[in-house]
Amino acid sequence: MIIKILVKLFGGFWSLKNKCLKTNNKFLIRIYYAYLDKRGSYIGHNTVLKHAIFPHFNGIFISGGQILGKIV
Repeated sequence: MIIKILVKLFGGFWSLKNKCLKTNNKFLIRIYYAYLDKRGSYIGHNTVLKHAIFPHFNGIFISGGQILGKIV
């Protein structure tokens, strides 16, 4: 429950992911991965998602360093 609250404080999951990517802050990265772990998912914090849409958020695995989505 506390992880969910922390994610909301940082502006939601996608905002938190972007902050992890830009700052490489270890505290934020731990919150990020704890949130994903609760959902049985993994998206590397250094994965770049461009205009990607996920219809669900459980059971996703995307390794770090990938670039996904339509590149404009």
